[in-house]
Amino acid sequence: MAQRVQASAWMVAVVAGCGMAWGQGGATNYATPGAQESKEQAATAVPADAAKTMTLSDMLGALSADEQLYHQHLVTLTNPWLEGRAPGSRGNALSVEYVEWWFKQYGLEPAFPAAGGSGGASGDEASAAMSFRQAFPAGRRPVVNAERVAAKGADGAEWVLKAGTDFNLRGTTGSGQVSGPVVFVGYAIQGGNDGYSTFGEKDTLEGKIALVLRFEPLDEAGKSKWGEGGSFSAKAGLNEKIAAVIQRKPAAVILVAPPGVDDPRGTQLETMAGTGGRREQPVPFISMSVEAADRLVRMGGAESLLALRKEADQRGFVRELPGATLNLDVQVAREQQMAENIGGIIRGRGALAEQFIVLGAHMDHIGYGAFGSRGGAAAMGKLHSGADDNASGTAGLLIAAKRLRAQYDALPADANVRSVLFLAFNAEEGGLIGSRYYIGHAPIPAERTTAMLNMDMIGRVRNGRLEVSGVGSAEGWAEWLKESWDRSGQSEGTKLTVRTLPGGSGPSDHASFYRAGIPVLHFFTGLHADYHLPTDLYPTVNTPGAVAVVGTVLDVVTRLAARVEPLEFKRSSGPSIDMAINRDDPRARAADPTPGATPAAAPAADPHGGAAPGAAPAPGGMGGSRVRFGIAPGDYTGEGGGVEVGEVFPGTSAAEAGLKAGDKMMSWNGKPTPTVEDWMPMLSGAKPGDVVEIVLRRGSETLTVKATLKARAGNE
Repeated sequence: MAQRVQASAWMVAVVAGCGMAWGQGGATNYATPGAQESKEQAATAVPADAAKTMTLSDMLGALSADEQLYHQHLVTLTNPWLEGRAPGSRGNALSVEYVEWWFKQYGLEPAFPAAGGSGGASGDEASAAMSFRQAFPAGRRPVVNAERVAAKGADGAEWVLKAGTDFNLRGTTGSGQVSGPVVFVGYAIQGGNDGYSTFGEKDTLEGKIALVLRFEPLDEAGKSKWGEGGSFSAKAGLNEKIAAVIQRKPAAVILVAPPGVDDPRGTQLETMAGTGGRREQPVPFISMSVEAADRLVRMGGAESLLALRKEADQRGFVRELPGATLNLDVQVAREQQMAENIGGIIRGRGALAEQFIVLGAHMDHIGYGAFGSRGGAAAMGKLHSGADDNASGTAGLLIAAKRLRAQYDALPADANVRSVLFLAFNAEEGGLIGSRYYIGHAPIPAERTTAMLNMDMIGRVRNGRLEVSGVGSAEGWAEWLKESWDRSGQSEGTKLTVRTLPGGSGPSDHASFYRAGIPVLHFFTGLHADYHLPTDLYPTVNTPGAVAVVGTVLDVVTRLAARVEPLEFKRSSGPSIDMAINRDDPRARAADPTPGATPAAAPAADPHGGAAPGAAPAPGGMGGSRVRFGIAPGDYTGEGGGVEVGEVFPGTSAAEAGLKAGDKMMSWNGKPTPTVEDWMPMLSGAKPGDVVEIVLRRGSETLTVKATLKARAGNE
């Protein structure tokens, strides 16, 4: 029996013959004759009302063969069985296997030396051990071996807290067997508004268990006293609060939401998976439920946790709770988590065959929202399928491999064309980890890599609009590319209007190649309200539009493959992503899939601007920062000891202060900066005109420089 469904909007439009293929929030105009003509003629007899009740078979049948295959890839990659494709998950491993299988079907050659092999991509590796997979370390994950927490009151009675109900270990917890009295430290904020400060100069927490409130002082309605419109200010960020506590050497730290806070995180006990970070604390660190913390402070002699919160709303203070002793046994091991890039080659011919074009897309996403989700606590544990980000680009990569294989097979024997390396990157969402690893361990050196073209978020074509950045990363490239833009999408019957940007850094994998001195292009169809939320699902993807983008990419690839002249790389100081092109922009105005939830702000530490675990909401732009320092971090893992400078942008505060790629920022105005996530709250709290003193490590030298911070432009 034929299945009847409620049609997705773009399918209805194609079948109804209205001349448009709809995605989320807009349409693609099929005004071009030729390839699209048969679609329109076949559909003109179908009334739009009838299309709403047509069979799924009829709607899919209206798509071209490649559009149907693209849709199939998209549905497969977003299947809940693949768990949101987060690195370390079985679903991510299955995604790797899926892409590898299709590369093999299209006859691509494996790109990497197998373990123990010595092969390369030089064209003479027929006997060498080769693999489609490039394994790399993608950070460490905690493995719990012990988690026991017990409280003892003044009467000697013991209360054993229940993991998962009363408390959870945090992802950055240290290990240890500790025992000590509980001390309430309120919001643990130094340098708050109107002279607010929790700690005095001589305050110490040695041998004590510090109980810390999340967020910042609240009003009677449970909203922030300091943030704009009741949202939280940068002072609510966890990193600086916890650093202030750890500096005073407690035996352990407990984090609890203030009772009565107007925020969904106030009633949810955070999990270890949802609070992962890049730096392990030196002591046990746990989240505790409001109910358990209230019982604990009452055991210690306080009236209630709410009473302590209301006092802390007025002033900062530290208070002993002598009636309560806490015993903790926390043992957590850190296991190296591995991920794999997938690479396959279509071999060129003639004198250009030893030169390569890289065509890439990242296949990972953020799983169940343990990191990077904009949905905050309300989205924690919910599947983030990542249809546009970036199943759309991965599906596009597979379609491109299919088409280019056929095109190269049809070339005459005396053709002179470059080879093409197809790369599906992993762990992009964790900080471009896979592409950075590739650049550091590339089988093809940079001098033989002509250009890198990246497809990240190509699934939301609206009003026929495509954005391509990086056109300023090679001399004369913008002019040479215009021929492709003029006919963009026409081979698919979908005319695209291409808007170009010069910058090559960007928030995706092409940035790793740009930093290595390789010309790049990033194909992108714009930000949207579902970005990094559970609502980024396959029905919202404009399949005909995405396939039209793939056609445009391949137009550039085939022209570039046959171009005799090499490209001359150049640095571009222009923008690399347009923050204003889509007014429905989550980085400027967070959208929310769950009523009542407050999405977290987007610190720049996340390559897409997604929310970091534990980040506090802040108004405006990337993480609410009012300044732009002018670097792209070179390492987000937190294992390098300092903030590595991957790139310095011309004309910025960092450039004027003399920072260079490869430097490591060790401190910022006297505060240590061991990781990007430690540094970001410092940057977010700065204002234009501030002069900061930065200690750098440059090779074996230690340097101190001063930087005057500049205002962030609205389009960066």
